[in-house]
Formats: sequence, C-alpha cells, structure tokens
Amino acid sequence: GLDIQNRALAAVLVNSGLKESRVEAYTYIPFPEEGDAPLAAALNTLVQEMPVEGCVCIVSIPADHVSFRNLRVPFKQVNKIKQILPFELEPMLPFPLDEVVIEFHSIKLDGQGEQTDVIAAACNMSGLKSILDLLGTHHINPEIVTVSGYPSALCLARLGDLPENALIVDVRSGSSTIFVVISGQLSMVRALPADRAYESHADMLGQSIQRTLYAIEESGDLPFRPEKIFVTGPALSENGFEASLMRLLNVPTERTDLVRDTQARIRVIPADSWKPHQMNNALALALIEVIGIKGLNFRKGPFAIKKRWAEYKKNIMVSSGLAAGLLLVWLLTVSMEFYYKNKQLNTLNNRITS
Repeated sequence: GLDIQNRALAAVLVNSGLKESRVEAYTYIPFPEEGDAPLAAALNTLVQEMPVEGCVCIVSIPADHVSFRNLRVPFKQVNKIKQILPFELEPMLPFPLDEVVIEFHSIKLDGQGEQTDVIAAACNMSGLKSILDLLGTHHINPEIVTVSGYPSALCLARLGDLPENALIVDVRSGSSTIFVVISGQLSMVRALPADRAYESHADMLGQSIQRTLYAIEESGDLPFRPEKIFVTGPALSENGFEASLMRLLNVPTERTDLVRDTQARIRVIPADSWKPHQMNNALALALIEVIGIKGLNFRKGPFAIKKRWAEYKKNIMVSSGLAAGLLLVWLLTVSMEFYYKNKQLNTLNNRITS
C-alpha cells in the first residue's frame, strides 16, 4: 500500500495468510524541503528501504486531484451507469470530460427501488499520468489507483464498529476529506481545501464540516446527523485536535487506529515509529486488496493495466508444457489399456467359440 501525500510518502508491505496478515515492513518518508521533485526523491528512498519488486501495489493519490459528486440514476446495471455518468457529470465539472477519468462508488441503501445512488469521482488525467509515469521509472506498476482517505473510510465502514450515522475525516495539509457513513455504507465524499484565514486547522475543518452538514440537511437527500466522528490523516497534530473538533461540532470525536478499530486480523511489528494517523491509509490500501474490498479505481481507459502476458509468459508456457505432458501420458495409458482389454476380449471370444 503506497499512500502519496502532499508532503510525505507512506508505504506498508503486508504479507497475507489464511489465518492472519502481518506487516512485513513499513516506512514514512517526508518530502525533502529542497529540490524540484520531492516525490521522486521519496520514491528513490522507498525502493532502497523496502523490497517492492514482485509486490501487488495499490496506490492512493491526494484528494485535490479528484472531484466528487452524488448522483441518482434510474437503473442498477453497472454498464448502463458507466455509459450515463459522463453525460450526468458534464454540466457539474469545471473541466472538459476528455481531461478526466470517471469512476463511481455505488451506495446500497434500503428503499432505492430500481434507482441507484452513486458517488461519482472524476480524476484529472494529466496529474494521474505524471504520477504513473514517475512510479514507472521506479518499476512500480500499481494494480489500483484510488484517492487518499477513501481506503481508510472503506475499511472502517466494512470492518469497524461504527454507529448508524458516522463521519470519517481524513486530515491532510492540502485538502482534507470527509466521508459520510450511513448504515455501514459510504454515502458521500467531500474534499475540503485548506483555508489559511482560520487560526487553527481544527477551526477551519470544523466550520467546513458544519457547512457540509447544513447542506446535507437542507437537501433532504440523506437523513444524516453524525453520532460520532472518527479522525485520521497525516496532518493530525498531537495538541488535542479531536478535542477541538468535538467542542466545535458537539459530536463525540476520536482518533482512529485501523489495527485497533477493525477486525482485519493484522499483526503489526511493534515499534515506536508506527504512528496510526500517518500509516492508516497505507495499511488500508493493502487491506482492501487482501480482503477483496472493491472501490474506486482510476486505472481504466487510457490508464488501464495492460494484459499481463509478457510478465507471466514463462510461467504459462511451463504450465502448458506440463499439462500437455500429463495429457499425453494419460492418452497413452488409455490407449494401452484399450489395446490389452481388446486382446483379452478376443481371446475370451475364441474360447467361447471353441
């Protein structure tokens, strides 16, 4: 799991087994303050510190690359939803459709009938291409590219003990993201850009969350009042951020630790360097692959994974050769058995005739 943040890079290497999954290695690499390519410098450090070759890689990119919208479409078929989304999103997006990759997350709530509520996500192509190209120069070819904070919210919604209505807040230095969870379903995503007009990050985020809650209440589309707020993210400070947020919103607020708060059977290497608020999303990226949780993936269209024939060609050829050899031995055995049985039958027939 590789979490690309605005000011750092977090990576977690998970080895999955039948009974449990264990964290084999992890690292948190702050971007250098000097230099024109901080992400490239962090990736150079990563490939030296962690054995990434042969791993299935899942990557998240900062939320300020992605625009979210809630939509309702009049059918449930996935193919039809994919076809209609560009036309539904076109008047809502501030950039042309040919400059974005569109993906969606289905919301499965009671009483929908034949309609489907979706969270549509549009990712900027140029930003995505530059990140994939940079990863490629370090021999990293991710199977999934999603958005920061989303994997943590998915894991908490599916594996955590959340109340009926919960709010998950991923706190980042550039653009924080809030996730509305209703009855265990991720029902809304909003990216909140940083505003330096406020005295503290908690004040700014609290006001933005309050405005979002008012908007949800006014729209009437989602009957939502949060019973509890869960906060995570690399920009969480140690000076009582959650206490400030709880005071502003008057909602119980707690800091999240995925290892503690989910039933994912993860065994983490005990070390003082493991800081949940920094590592949660990278761990969640690995977990959604290990557990098989489906979600937003921007590796589609021009960025779709190429067929893995070249990578697995040797293994496929060896397996095919072994299969052909076994088939030949089986046919030979059957032919010989048929020959001897036929000979035995002729002998018996001659005896009967005599």
